[in-house]
Amino acid sequence: ALLWGNMKAPAGKLETFLNRSKSDRKKFVVAETGKHAVTFYEVETSFSFLTLIKVWLKTGRTHQIRVHFNHLNHPVFGDPEYSGRQKQIKRLSALSDKKLALTLLSLMKRQALHAYRLVFEHPAMKKEMEFTVELPLDFRQSIEILKNEGVK
Repeated sequence: ALLWGNMKAPAGKLETFLNRSKSDRKKFVVAETGKHAVTFYEVETSFSFLTLIKVWLKTGRTHQIRVHFNHLNHPVFGDPEYSGRQKQIKRLSALSDKKLALTLLSLMKRQALHAYRLVFEHPAMKKEMEFTVELPLDFRQSIEILKNEGVK
């Protein structure tokens, strides 16, 4: 995942409850009650205003990654539902960062979230299934542009 902002901790565990938002039934929020959700992360690279992370899920709740990181004020880059597009550009102070963010958003027309590896037990065959898929072109290009701008 590519997140807005820079994570303070190089790795961590997010453990909360997720529930439907009372103001928008299509969204989920961190709540006092709901479904237990556990997300582990590790920072791969920090850029000027974005952070590339690896994520492992212990639970698989709807929108879990998006909700957990939005709750930490680090929404997934490009996520239109959880404050990951235009709202974040307004928070950038440097004009060069704003231009770069707009360039990346024009390239990445979706949230910068990709499941590289999925492993689960097949419900009928009771056999472990594993699938891997490389990063899509738009994601790879975005990371390359960020690397050319310089790592923080």
